[in-house]
Amino acid sequence: MLDKNIISRSHSPWSTPIILVQIKDGSLQFCVDYCRINEVTREDAYHLPRIDETLDTLSGSSWFTTLDLLSGYWQVEVAEQDRDKTAFCTCEALFHFNVMPFGLCNAPATFE
Repeated sequence: MLDKNIISRSHSPWSTPIILVQIKDGSLQFCVDYCRINEVTREDAYHLPRIDETLDTLSGSSWFTTLDLLSGYWQVEVAEQDRDKTAFCTCEALFHFNVMPFGLCNAPATFE
C-alpha cells in the first residue's frame, strides 16, 4: 500500500488500532478498527438511495451501463487536512491513508 501511495508515513497525534481478521480461505486480512473515530464522527445527513426507487427512476430508459471500479474506495482521495485522522500504527511505523479507507461511517455515502 505504501508503494501504491494508498498510505504514507505519518506524524499524526492519533492512532487507530489495527487487527488481522481470518477470512474464508484461511488467509489473514489487514483491517483498521475505526469504531472510536466513528463514535465521534457526525454522520452524513442523507441516506443511500433505495433500490426500488432507483429502479422506478430507470423505468423506460433505453441505455444502461455498469461500472466495476477496482478498489472503489481507494479511488476517492482523503483531504490533506483529514489524513491524520486515519492514522494507524504497525510494528514498522505510523501511517495514514491518502485515499478513503474501509470502515469509516461516512465512506459508503461519500463513495455513492
